[in-house]
Amino acid sequence: MKYPFILSIVLLSQAASATTGACVMRPFPDSQLLNVSSAGWASKEEPLVACTIVNPEISNDSGIAFFSETSTGDAYLALRYVDKPFPIRVADNWTTEVPESQRTTLAGALRNPLKETDAAIVLHVDKSLYQGLPEGAKNLATYRYGVCAYGYPKEGRAWTTLSISTLTQSACPWQNVPPVNYFER
Repeated sequence: MKYPFILSIVLLSQAASATTGACVMRPFPDSQLLNVSSAGWASKEEPLVACTIVNPEISNDSGIAFFSETSTGDAYLALRYVDKPFPIRVADNWTTEVPESQRTTLAGALRNPLKETDAAIVLHVDKSLYQGLPEGAKNLATYRYGVCAYGYPKEGRAWTTLSISTLTQSACPWQNVPPVNYFER
C-alpha cells in the first residue's frame, strides 16, 4: 500500500519543481518525428538515403538536425526535397559550416558529429510562411513536405551513418538551438 503513496509524492514533487521556474523539456506531440537513421556501406555513386516528412505545424518550434558520418574519410551530406522547389542543401565539414551558436547548443540538445570532417546541418521551418492561414489549414497535406538526406564519403567507399533528429525543446531559451538555416529558403 505504501508504493502508490510514494509514487504519488514523487510525481507531485516533480510537477511542483517543473512549475517553479526550473528548465523542463517540452513534450513532443505524438506525431512528431524523433529520429530516423540508417547505416551501411556508401559511396558517391551509391549513397545512403534516409527520408522523412516535415509538418510545418509541428516543426515550427523545433529544429531538425541532419548528420552524415563516415568511419574513414570525409563525409558529405545532400538534402533534396520531394515535390517542393526548395533549394538543395549540401554540407561538408560541420565545424566550419554549422555556426558556433548552433554547435554549442547542439552539443547539449542532442550531440555534435564525431569527426571534424563529418557533415551536419540544422534546419528550421520558416514560421512567417505559415502565419495567417485559416484555422486548420496547416493540417492539410499540402503544407507537409518530404525531405531526403543523402550521405556518403567524398572519395571511395566507407561505412556511413546517416541520421535525422528532431531537437528537443526546452523551456529555457539558452538550451534551444537558434534558427539560422531554413528548409524553405
